[in-house]
Amino acid sequence: MSAADDVYEMKSLTNELADRMAGIGAQLQVRVSVVLKAINAGASEPITGNRAYEFLKGRAQRVDAWEKENAKRQLEELRERERIARDNAHLAWLECEIARHRAAGTEFRGAHVNGLVDLLRMARDEASPVGFRDDEQA
Repeated sequence: MSAADDVYEMKSLTNELADRMAGIGAQLQVRVSVVLKAINAGASEPITGNRAYEFLKGRAQRVDAWEKENAKRQLEELRERERIARDNAHLAWLECEIARHRAAGTEFRGAHVNGLVDLLRMARDEASPVGFRDDEQA
């Protein structure tokens, strides 16, 4: 990979980090500070604000391997946290819908519905050691 390719990839990584952590419309100073903190997390040689600015704008002359690895690691961790939050929101919605139908006394039977209830129970059992109580499974 050439130096120009590394700079372009780092620009993409840092802009995605800044978008996800500070918001798309955030001021440049806030975006630089977010990138600075993300890349410096666990780094033996911290980068400066000017270096973070160069990454965001794609003006860096070179990219060190550790800088790119830190950015990738932080981005992957952020994506994983967002995925978990999204999954939990979907499970909470499904739980709420099941409870609403049970409270209304609506006919709530069938292979598909039972599959959803089982899926929800398995997901909650996996996520926490408590799971559902026996009276909630009926």
